[in-house]
Amino acid sequence: MAEWQRELVAAFPGRLARCLFHSDGSRFLNRVEVRGKTYSYPRYNFVNESEDILQICREALDRLEIDWRMARHNTLSVARRTDVARLDRVVGPKW
Repeated sequence: MAEWQRELVAAFPGRLARCLFHSDGSRFLNRVEVRGKTYSYPRYNFVNESEDILQICREALDRLEIDWRMARHNTLSVARRTDVARLDRVVGPKW
């Protein structure tokens, strides 16, 4: 990632995360069945083929202290309850 991109992430991590999730992200209820019982919990996914854009998203979330995982090579996932709540405050409702 270029130095100017790092500076942009450092200056505006919340705005960048909001824009990225509004453009290429989704919030949904994940449903899992364990021993016959179904559990549902909210989570976020961010999907993009550009490694540069994924890196910007990862660094913005790191600066916001939001835990993330790579579910696939092009899919970033935020699933822990506290991190989803934190990201809810940053992203806000999608228009």
